[in-house]
Amino acid sequence: MRETEERLRVLLDDKARDMIMDAQMPARVARRASGRRLATAGVGALAAVASVVAVVVALTAVDDRSAPPVTSPTEAEPSPGFAGIWPQDSLVEAEAAQAAADAGDPDAIWQLDVVEVLRRYAREELGFDRVFFDESLDVDDASNGPHTIHVLSCEPRDPLEWPPVCAERSGSATSITVERLVKPGQGSIGIWSVTAAAPILSAGPGSGMVDPPGSYPSAFVGVTEDRDVVLASAADGSVVTVLATAEELGGNNLNLDLELAPDGTVVYVGARRSDSEASLYRVFVDGHDPVRIAEGYAAAVTDEHGLIAYAGCDEDGCGTTLVVASLENLDERTVLDVAPTIEARLSRIEWLADGRLAYSLWNPGDSNPQVRVIDPLTEKRPLEDVPAVGPDSFLAGWTPLGAYVDPQLLVVASYCCTGAAGDEIERERVLVVDPVSGQSHGTLYEGAGLEAIDRSGRFLLIIRFDQGGADLGTWVLEADGSLRRIGEGYDQVAW
Repeated sequence: MRETEERLRVLLDDKARDMIMDAQMPARVARRASGRRLATAGVGALAAVASVVAVVVALTAVDDRSAPPVTSPTEAEPSPGFAGIWPQDSLVEAEAAQAAADAGDPDAIWQLDVVEVLRRYAREELGFDRVFFDESLDVDDASNGPHTIHVLSCEPRDPLEWPPVCAERSGSATSITVERLVKPGQGSIGIWSVTAAAPILSAGPGSGMVDPPGSYPSAFVGVTEDRDVVLASAADGSVVTVLATAEELGGNNLNLDLELAPDGTVVYVGARRSDSEASLYRVFVDGHDPVRIAEGYAAAVTDEHGLIAYAGCDEDGCGTTLVVASLENLDERTVLDVAPTIEARLSRIEWLADGRLAYSLWNPGDSNPQVRVIDPLTEKRPLEDVPAVGPDSFLAGWTPLGAYVDPQLLVVASYCCTGAAGDEIERERVLVVDPVSGQSHGTLYEGAGLEAIDRSGRFLLIIRFDQGGADLGTWVLEADGSLRRIGEGYDQVAW
């Protein structure tokens, strides 16, 4: 073992490699493709708990989520050339592994996947049983590196906290650097090699390794049974102030929907009287009179892009167009048709972090709504022509609720099923999904209700119903997964 370690030290010295934070080799086992293990000190002391996760690249189990931001330890210096230490320690071995992978050798194929290399190294060589990555894993596929990836292993203190905060004395964190020299510039193809690993540090509370969890908002916006829009306390559901009365919005026989602006100062209220008449209002939290800004409903607002999207009206009715406008000048608009025919209507719109829109359509007498994704500023095709993401069965459907804590993921309400024409649609679950592939990343809540997710993407506010449709009150889904009832009497909520 000493001879092997000394040989690796000489190799690293020859390559002028500066190991992270420490001139000594990190505690690990250097393993070649042949399976030979080269042990170094310290591995036996490393242990963690739970199961492997790697959400960022869609290789995770159902209940895993995206990785936490790890703020330290110090990252490795870039390597001037190939300096592999695991599983290959030379270019010759890397080329041999590439040839084996090309020939279909299952023991070599896994090395073509940078995530699998990182995951195996963290599990098998560092003893990380539970593996989280942060956004550092989102590397350019065409780049050969070096890439330094933050890795965390711990049992989250609460399953719904995000970023996950480790329980006392449960967490470990490090940074792992990977490089590729074989088959450069061909996407993810090529044998990856670990070239450095930082010392393993504690990631428990107070260590500064991850951001503290957020807390759910102290207030929410709701529609009362009298059709007033109010600001209410999230502690007990009591009304704090009335923001707009039913009369100010056009009457008490309206179907209202809510969108709270990211800064919390404005509520966008869609008021639908019929399929051919709808008004979109800007309602101010500070008490100013509501302002009607457009014909439409189902608004979605993004601060990052300074845009508002909503279901617009035309000669065929309301919900037949998608309007995207500048928040500073609502006359600067892009309008997309929903469908070549007049049957389809928009039912819900949500912004994604990259400036695309997730939306759902409903078609009376046809199928339940499905999630679709479009860049409204570059794509001009009808919304109905965009491929749907979600369940294959026309009996089931998805409606977007908002972004999850990982900006690449979306929270959706899942409906299932209509047994016959005229049956009500039952909403059964709230899921975290990939809006492109449709892959599920876990269930947040099971049960019938109307849900709203907060701006942090962490917490659900739920109006629950029993199987007969009776109101069971308004509830908050707590960080530990439990439900807390905070009141009753609300038809719609947003926070």
